[in-house]
Amino acid sequence: MKNLVILFMLLTSINLSAQEAITLDTIRISRLDTAFVMKLGGLTHRPCQKPRFITYYKMKESVPDAYYIIVDEEDKIRRAGNFKAGISYDEITYYYNKSSRLTSVIYMEEGRHVRTEVLDRNRAPKIIRYYSKKSSNVIKEEFYTHGKLKKVRNYYGFANSYRTTHY
Repeated sequence: MKNLVILFMLLTSINLSAQEAITLDTIRISRLDTAFVMKLGGLTHRPCQKPRFITYYKMKESVPDAYYIIVDEEDKIRRAGNFKAGISYDEITYYYNKSSRLTSVIYMEEGRHVRTEVLDRNRAPKIIRYYSKKSSNVIKEEFYTHGKLKKVRNYYGFANSYRTTHY
C-alpha cells in the first residue's frame, strides 16, 4: 500500500512539473536587439589604474513566466534565466576571455549571488565559491586541479576565518 501511495505521488509530481514546463516560454534575444535590451555605458575606475569605458546591457521589460537566453554578436550565450521587471531573478551569467573561451559562470537565485565557478582551459572547474544569500559573504570555496577536488575552505565567523580540508 505504501508503495502505491509513493508511486501515485511521484506520478502526480511528474505530471505537474511537465505542465509547468509547458507553460514556460523560452525567448532567445540578441544583446543588439533594441526592442528588448538597452545599451548603456560608463566609466570604471580602480585604484592605481586608468579609468576605462565599459559597455553593459540592461533588459527594458520582460515577459512574465519566460526564460530568456541572451546572446552576443558572436552568438555566445551571455545570460540565461528568468527576469522580473527587467531585473535578473534566477539567472546564469557566462563570461568569456578575449579568445572566446569560457572563463567563469555566475549563478543567481532569487536575485542574489549564490555561486561562482572559475573554469580552466578545458572547461573543468578550477575554483567554486559559494555565497550566503543573506550576507553575500563567501561561505565555502572548493579548489580543483585537473577537474578533481583538492581542497575545501569552509568560512565561519568574522574576519574571513576558515578551516581547510585537503583531499
